[in-house]
Amino acid sequence: MKVVQLCHKPPYPCYDGGSMAMHSLSMGLAENGVELKLLSFATHKHPAPSLENKRDYKKLCSPEYIFIPAKTNVSTFCASLFSKWPFVFYRYYSKTFENKLLEVLSSQVDIVVFDGLYTTLYLDLVLKHSKAKCVYRAHNVEYILWNKKYQNQRNIFIKTLLFYFAKQVYNFESHTLQKAHALAAISKTDQNILLSFNKKLPSAHIPFGFTPPEKNRVQIYRQVNQIGFVGSLNWEPNVEALNWFLTEVWPIILVKTPHSNFHVAGRHTTSKIDFKAYANVKYWGEVDDIQDFYNAVNIIVVPLKSGSGVRIKIVEAMYQQKAVVSTTKGVEGLELLHGKHLSIANSSSEFANEIIELLSNEDKCARLALNGKIEVEKEYHYLNAGQKMLKFLNNLKA
Repeated sequence: MKVVQLCHKPPYPCYDGGSMAMHSLSMGLAENGVELKLLSFATHKHPAPSLENKRDYKKLCSPEYIFIPAKTNVSTFCASLFSKWPFVFYRYYSKTFENKLLEVLSSQVDIVVFDGLYTTLYLDLVLKHSKAKCVYRAHNVEYILWNKKYQNQRNIFIKTLLFYFAKQVYNFESHTLQKAHALAAISKTDQNILLSFNKKLPSAHIPFGFTPPEKNRVQIYRQVNQIGFVGSLNWEPNVEALNWFLTEVWPIILVKTPHSNFHVAGRHTTSKIDFKAYANVKYWGEVDDIQDFYNAVNIIVVPLKSGSGVRIKIVEAMYQQKAVVSTTKGVEGLELLHGKHLSIANSSSEFANEIIELLSNEDKCARLALNGKIEVEKEYHYLNAGQKMLKFLNNLKA
């Protein structure tokens, strides 16, 4: 089977949840025998990587990156008004990418996987010029994320603009699901929401598959009273989560365990959170080696209140054998059990108490971490996810 995977940013090397999700699919399909061609956007924000000395990856995935300016200026916005695409997506249109995609489609292609909504900008092109089945792989329900941006904005001008964008995203997402041949959703919750646009659409819940680090340097020795948070700080749900944790949860923890420390790792800190204003908080910024960060903590928190998709960082933290404390929203889409694989709490007092309990009971903390690691190795390994995806694609092709 020949599969073309379209990505809205380079999946490898992995640097955030989105790239990890795309890379795990690439490897899961390629290592299960699929002939894979990876075609990705490259932008100023997410440039094409150097793949020197990555011969195995290039052989398995045959990656190509096409630079797209993705401008957000006024002229691009005005031009989008005369196109069939909303501005949010129009800025990723490129004639060069279109030509490259047509070149790829000129040979026999069985499946095109649109990995994320932004790549479906080219759905009509594939439908017109190829007999390949078009599968939309949903990372999130995008219109929910844009609605949240609109609702949280106080500036009336920006709020009006975001409302306009949110409506456009809703319509674009709806139309995509009317035209695609199938839906593969990372989250079961998202799958159900998206099927409301097209109940007859063939669909599958294909969980995120975690790709273990190339160099496994997980330390067996456990740090004590060291709590961590990992996430991009230009993603609004992460910023909202951190603000809530620092202002409402962290003070409760410090009263009971004053020697605890909270570590934050994240790229693109445009959130204006003053980490120095909080006691016992260390901001790492964007770390060169995430393994160093994980080796410095024994508990990972996921205090999300909003957002969509699957929290890949939970799976990553569990693979690192760290105890995880999450909100219900944070663990949404993952079939993990409270008290067995992780701790789940929603109010500030409950969230703090779960952490305090793990800090004061090292045996429970270690047991939870071990159970979580065993579960993700069994259920969320990239080869298992790749097999599930391949079975779905074979049924679609038949």
